[in-house]
Amino acid sequence: MSGHSSNPLARLAAQQRAAREATTAEPISYVPVAKKDEILVYTVQRIYAVCRPVSGTSETGETNHWTLTFDVGEGTSVRMDVQPNPQQPHTNGGFKA
Repeated sequence: MSGHSSNPLARLAAQQRAAREATTAEPISYVPVAKKDEILVYTVQRIYAVCRPVSGTSETGETNHWTLTFDVGEGTSVRMDVQPNPQQPHTNGGFKA
């Protein structure tokens, strides 16, 4: 989707269309894929929300990038690295995850 429409109804229709498409997509990728079943049975003990530093990779020179790290004990953790979805524009610019 290029640019943001100034028509609120067009924006809403685009968001609804993207939401329908997202329900058919595979929203989670496991890395490595072979560890998916192992990852899914972990019991989470703590969750850490970590803000990644601002970088020069975006057009504005700023990034609001967060990860969630799940402490599953015994020195093991699983990180959820949320990626922006260009089909889900945010009303203040940027993209929703």
